Amino acid sequence: MLTNNRILWRDNTTFRDLSIHLNDLFAGTEVIPFNSLEDALYIGSDLPFNHRHIEMTVTNAQIANWSVSSWNGSLFIPCVDVIDLTKTLGTTTLGQSGILAWTPDRQKSWFGEDTTENMKGELSTLKIYNLYWVKLTLSANLSVTTEIKYVGHKFSNDADLEAQYPDFADSNFKMAFKSGKTNWIDQTILASEMIIQDLRKSRVIMSSSQILDWREFAMASVHKTAEIVFRAMGDDYKDQLKTAQAAYKAALESASNLDGNLNATIDPKERANSVGYFSR
Repeated sequence: MLTNNRILWRDNTTFRDLSIHLNDLFAGTEVIPFNSLEDALYIGSDLPFNHRHIEMTVTNAQIANWSVSSWNGSLFIPCVDVIDLTKTLGTTTLGQSGILAWTPDRQKSWFGEDTTENMKGELSTLKIYNLYWVKLTLSANLSVTTEIKYVGHKFSNDADLEAQYPDFADSNFKMAFKSGKTNWIDQTILASEMIIQDLRKSRVIMSSSQILDWREFAMASVHKTAEIVFRAMGDDYKDQLKTAQAAYKAALESASNLDGNLNATIDPKERANSVGYFSR
């Protein structure tokens, strides 16, 4: 479960806090029949951030596009270079699970609001302290059955995992892990959250929002996912477990693109310095 990751839905004039369900992969889901003329999603974090993974349970079938903006202390300013990997056919946002990413406009400031009471016309009826906020709006309505399971971090996928561990593609192996299992989504999201915990524990980062390029952590996520699976499979896989643990440590230390100056943008120095550099 993520902390300091607030998710609010303004349903016309009513605010619904989705944080409890959507921060925790196993806590439940939220149906969001989003109306483009009336609604907005707000995501708040303790530091500036540039992406979130959105895991779907029931996908949207309507053509729509996200607009993303960040709070500058007075109003929401449009972000640039929005990349929506939840789109299918290049037009249907939330048509699949995936990353929504953006870049804050470097010509504008992103202001961490000490209380939402100051956000007139937006979140001022609420009282939530010390967060940076983005606002998500849509160009068209979503399908009324659209249902989201999780909003957070996911650094790799089944294709990445199965390329490194071919046995994981085998249906019998999946069934040996759990009856009826068809994918490794839950374990990969759990692995991503464990990577964040490890980086925080070692004081490499203060917040998950400092991870700017999720792809840098794909291999670490692959090996941590394998570690989770092999541990659950018991003593028959203890050698594979040790191999995955060693591979995870090496992959994690070689990853880079952490936000050292807290501006949610990958700067040249941050691109050059790996996790191992920060943890020395």
